Amino acid sequence: MSSDADDDNGDPRDARDLFKWLSREVRDLSCARAVPRVDGSGGVDALAFLRDHVARNSPCVISNAIDHWPALTRWKDPSYLADVMGDAVVSVNVTPNGRGDALLDTDGWRVVARDGGGGDDRINAAAADDDDAVVDVHPKPREVFVAPEERRETFRDFLRELNDDSRRRGDDSHPPVVRYISKQCGSLLDEFPALTRDCERELEWATAAFGAPPDAVNLWCGDDRAVTTFHKDHYENVYCVVTGTKTFALLPPCDGARLKPREAPAATFVAEDRTRARPLHTGPRTTAFARWTPILKDFWRRISPPREDAPRNRFALRLERPARSVAWSSVDVDDLARDGYPPPLLVDVHAGEILYLPALWHHRVSQRRGKDGEPCAAVNFWHDMAFDDRHACARFLDEARARFEVATDPTETSSD
Repeated sequence: MSSDADDDNGDPRDARDLFKWLSREVRDLSCARAVPRVDGSGGVDALAFLRDHVARNSPCVISNAIDHWPALTRWKDPSYLADVMGDAVVSVNVTPNGRGDALLDTDGWRVVARDGGGGDDRINAAAADDDDAVVDVHPKPREVFVAPEERRETFRDFLRELNDDSRRRGDDSHPPVVRYISKQCGSLLDEFPALTRDCERELEWATAAFGAPPDAVNLWCGDDRAVTTFHKDHYENVYCVVTGTKTFALLPPCDGARLKPREAPAATFVAEDRTRARPLHTGPRTTAFARWTPILKDFWRRISPPREDAPRNRFALRLERPARSVAWSSVDVDDLARDGYPPPLLVDVHAGEILYLPALWHHRVSQRRGKDGEPCAAVNFWHDMAFDDRHACARFLDEARARFEVATDPTETSSD
């Protein structure tokens, strides 16, 4: 059996691990060992892009295709962004560690939930309306899938706080939070329409190649503390970096099982100074009690307001209600260096470059500020994927690997 570095992958009948054989074969036939770079000077040819990359399910980096965007120079100046956006209120995702949408061990974390269980439905609805009222969860789950806390603030305030928090990294008395503009489903047009003058609402060559305009155009803005963990999207992704640098770690769809997804209850980061302890209701919940609920809630707010002296930027984990579970990757890039498969494809996408990321490719994303210290900003175009045999095969491989691992001795090792 040949090693990972050999050109000949060998006969699958001789492979001790068919999944590793498949991973190597896909690399050799489809995406090689590095992400190819394409010069887009003079415009990207839609037919060539479709033939060489979309049809082959192969990522690529395209340079010189958005050189005409004023954003490449204007967005380097944070004061320009603040002036253009003015005091427009936008959605900002906030975490204590830079990792929203990730699995998190709950050891050392307070886990809370809204108090709305059992009894009269009108009481449950009243409790659910009080976002700040929570109860501690005991026993708490060992692990959760945690999403960021979403805050509404002006873009001007976001930029100021992003820089202030970055400078306060070592201040334990006032630990910084990690702010990241990463709302999806069309955030550029919905929340930042004033910035569309500096870029484009769609890329004509991409629309021609995919046969339809993008389903969503999103804006991303943050610094090196924000990391997006491994995941996949059901979209063809045309990702344009405007300032700074984005680093992508890529895995083809056939490698999904390498990420060892685990299911965990869904939760959200919530700042401790935004929560309010709420007494558990131990008696019967009656209609009369339901009528008194608004009065009791107001009384509780008065005697137990959010503490002004509470430690700022301390977070709890609030479980979603109604409860749901999410299966998510449990590994990071370093873990993939030891599993015997080909390494992830690592690619830096610099300002003015575009990454074409095919649908269903697993990816992890980190970022760096620009050379003048400007935040990293990007615009991406999501085009709907074709739900064809690629989708069916990816689902089959994930399930087959899960069943195969159950039936395999975990102590057995292989050199292939």
